Amino acid sequence: MPTRKDHFPDYWRQSSLDLAALVAQMHRQRERWLAEKLEAEAQSARRAIAHSFISGSGIEIGAASRPFPLPAGVSCFYGDVNDHDALRTRCEGELVAAGELNAQTLEGVTDASLDFVIAAHVIEHLENPLGALRHWLRVLQPGGRAIVVVPDKRHTFDRSRPETPLSHVISDEKDGGDGTRRQAYEEHIRFVHVELGGIPIPENEIASGIDRLISARFDTHFHAWTASGFRLVLNYLCGSSPCRVLVDLPEVVNENIFVIERRR
Repeated sequence: MPTRKDHFPDYWRQSSLDLAALVAQMHRQRERWLAEKLEAEAQSARRAIAHSFISGSGIEIGAASRPFPLPAGVSCFYGDVNDHDALRTRCEGELVAAGELNAQTLEGVTDASLDFVIAAHVIEHLENPLGALRHWLRVLQPGGRAIVVVPDKRHTFDRSRPETPLSHVISDEKDGGDGTRRQAYEEHIRFVHVELGGIPIPENEIASGIDRLISARFDTHFHAWTASGFRLVLNYLCGSSPCRVLVDLPEVVNENIFVIERRR
């Protein structure tokens, strides 16, 4: 019978450095999963999307060591909320040179100034995904495209979590995610922790564990979607913002790819 020490230590009994190491381990697990599930297939689909829908100048958010393949002649600024040292603890491989950029707000980026925005495996980390999507559209010129790549929960360590409903995402836009933050961390403890090799946490320790993760601002997936679940989010977005979905490419290895165009 395995004991607790054979698995992940309790999150809430660790230092901030230990928690950062756990985040890094999660990212490495994701990268290994992609390698096992035919990275070449994913890159081929990304390349086809890029050559069909990307031109001019734009930004990629959170590219780290896996930038989106771009056609020749395109100008791209790489931005990340983490500095180089923090990225190095998370990711394997060569990092792109990235400047500071807030993925949630794109603060400092001028309205209607870009031809494209790329965000791959980013939006699930944001506490207010609808708000982020509206900012990504904000910085696009009319006709500009946002390439949004969303991991499919069924093929990642989120597989056991309940899918995030549209009502949850709408609530997040109203309060910035304050009202659902505890739920996200509880799902991490109950489901993701176990998928990553941990044994179930006793019920009487879950509340204190959530408090510990909130205090540490532990980086996790605050949302988890299938292709159909995220499609509902985009339908809602385009019902209240000037945009349309040009491409909906589901289940490319472990991710779903969407191309959204700003209409005016």
